Amino acid sequence: MNEIEISVVIPAYNCEKTIKQCINSITNQTIIDCIEIIVVDDGSTDNTSRILDDESEKNGKIHVYHKKNEGVSAARNYGIEKSRGAYIGFVDADDWIAEQYYEILYQKIKSESADMICSGIFIDEGLARIERKATDIDINVSQEEAVRMFLSGEMEAGVQSKFFKKSIAKNILFDTSLKYSEDRLFLVKYMMECVRISIISGTYYHYVQNQDSAMHQVISERNFDDLKASASIMEIVKVMKPNLVLYAECMDINVKCRLVSDIAVSGMYRQYESIYKKLKQDIKSFPLSKSAKFSSKKHYLALLITKINPMLAGKLRSNNLIRFGK
Repeated sequence: MNEIEISVVIPAYNCEKTIKQCINSITNQTIIDCIEIIVVDDGSTDNTSRILDDESEKNGKIHVYHKKNEGVSAARNYGIEKSRGAYIGFVDADDWIAEQYYEILYQKIKSESADMICSGIFIDEGLARIERKATDIDINVSQEEAVRMFLSGEMEAGVQSKFFKKSIAKNILFDTSLKYSEDRLFLVKYMMECVRISIISGTYYHYVQNQDSAMHQVISERNFDDLKASASIMEIVKVMKPNLVLYAECMDINVKCRLVSDIAVSGMYRQYESIYKKLKQDIKSFPLSKSAKFSSKKHYLALLITKINPMLAGKLRSNNLIRFGK
């Protein structure tokens, strides 16, 4: 099977230390003959560009595109535009995947006539590794059930552990106005175009937790993109799935818990005093009983702890006990 069926899109920015391992994990895929690797160099200023050009010269499967820095959403959109495969996967430049990953996803999406595949994810941080399985047994779910799982926190919100149809993705694309939470908004829009979604029990994607990455830096205006994405998701659900609005409200309060705890840990209360107070008030007034009914246990716990002590919630999240993220 030599025809290109799968396009793997890698947005790359200043990743000279990790990009080779990432690319090698894809070139070692068991069905590499039907895979193309699209690396979008998003204006890197270190040695990433040179490394990518060298790798591309050595392997015709690797297609490198250099562009000005516009962020991960623009890079992914560019990769989708350049892709030739019927199916698309996304891998971050500091992550890596098991060699059978795309063979399993490809076989599953074909055999189940699915519009999207969801799998588990490993979180690698130093010598520690945490497995977050998507499900205990392979299941197929409807569009509505998949959206419910996403809103409640039962489905991991990143695109890396998913497999998409290009025919749908090319009409959705990522919101380039968002620096954070672009994955969440993309996934909701994508699922609204799906009929059948498969969730598999296997875990093959290794998400490398980098303490120096953007999600571990000080709070900036970009962090508030979480609220913008959440508001957009809320509007979509109100129109297309009004029976799931209560789940969307619980998702929204979880986003606010995340932001409040991040501000608390950063110590930047004064810089964002008005919004911090407003978010704390929203959290304080949100009923635990609603969260218990329409959220996952993880999100319910996050709300409970944030109500009591935002600083504690933030410290727990940074240790992967409540959430993980780059």
